[in-house]
Order: sequence, then C-alpha cells, then structure tokens
Amino acid sequence: MFHAMSWGLPYAAFVSGASVIMPDRFLQAAPIAEMIAAERPTLAGAVPTIWTDLLGYLDGRDVDTASLREVIVGGSACPPALMHAFHERHGIEIVHAWGMTEMSPLGSVARPPAGATGEDAWRYRYTQGRIPAGVAARIVGPSGEPLPADGASVGELEVRGPWVTARYVGDDGPDPPEELREFLAKSVAHWQLPERWAFVDAVPKTSVGKFDKKVLRSRYAEGGLPVRELTAP
Repeated sequence: MFHAMSWGLPYAAFVSGASVIMPDRFLQAAPIAEMIAAERPTLAGAVPTIWTDLLGYLDGRDVDTASLREVIVGGSACPPALMHAFHERHGIEIVHAWGMTEMSPLGSVARPPAGATGEDAWRYRYTQGRIPAGVAARIVGPSGEPLPADGASVGELEVRGPWVTARYVGDDGPDPPEELREFLAKSVAHWQLPERWAFVDAVPKTSVGKFDKKVLRSRYAEGGLPVRELTAP
C-alpha cells in the first residue's frame, strides 16, 4: 500500500523528464539534509514526521536547502505550525495531498487557487484541497445514500474516474496456506516465502486507514493469533 513512492512520484517524474532521488532506508534527518544539499532537489514528498525531524535538525545548522521549493505531505495531517515554520525559515512550501492505491494514487492536492493570498491561501493549505480533473467524489451514508458536502457530514468516501479502480475481482472462497505458498513460490524468491501463517477476519488499521502493524505484533506476542507452521519439503 506504499503507493506514492512506487506508483505516484516515479511515474510523474518519468512523464515530466525529472530525476528521482530515493533515500533508501536512510530516513533520519541528518542523511536527508545531506542529500538535499548535495543533490539539489526541487520537490520532495514524505509524511509529516519526516519534516518535523528535519526542521529540528536544520535549526542551528548551516544546510543549503535553497533548491527545495515545495514539499508534498500525506499519510496524516500536517500541523499548521510546521507549514509556517518551513515557509518562514526556509522558504519551502508544504502542500497537503491525499490519495489511495486504487486512485493511482492521487486523490487531492491543496495548492491554493490562483489569486488566493495571505490568510485565504493559508486556510486553504490546511485542507486536503481539490480532487483532480476527471475524478468525482462523494460521501455516502450506511445505506449508500449521498450525504451533503457541507464539511460536517461523516460517511464512506466513494470516488470514480478513468484511472480509478472500478472493483475488486476474485471470489471469497477459502485460501489454504498450502495453495497460497504454492502460488507465491512461482513469483518470489524461496527465502521470501512465509513459514508461519495466520488468518484474521480483518486487518487492524490506524486512524488514517493504514495497516496497524503494532496491533498485529502485539496479538502475535500475546498468543492471540492462531499460527500455522508451513515450510517447504
């Protein structure tokens, strides 16, 4: 589900002729600051916590970040104070974005409308912005009835568009571990094949809809997951 870095930005860079700089596993503030100073990127993207750490690192250090004009954040809401701090101290604009893997992945971007200035522009930056052209979105209630777009209604989000996934395919039949392992063996390395299998009715998720790995690890450690050993002969 880590869609932005695998589907979004690499493809956008390809069609626009831009270079892509990937930090690999070095997501701490120091190596990111060093990479920005050395490689001179103009656009960057990451979750807000990355930029919170980087801001603290940059304070009191002479790091050249002048090339970086805009930062796209997603995964969780960016604190307004963080947006103002980067704008005032480093001249970098932080922009909210939201999306899903099923949308390939862009769903909305909060760049202020043309002509918006001052507080009007800032108030817009605090939102999730506008959906892209060609995509329709709405909120529906428990029975599928459309709810008003009033900024207060709570329901399930539905989107549609030319590049939006229409549906999930496949039946709901049983998936024995033996068959799953046999299927995976055709496409992944032997050392990547799972040796322990556990099935749950639903994968726990965080407040922003991502898989909550901490809950799964806790259940496993407490013996709350029925685990089956299955190794290759």
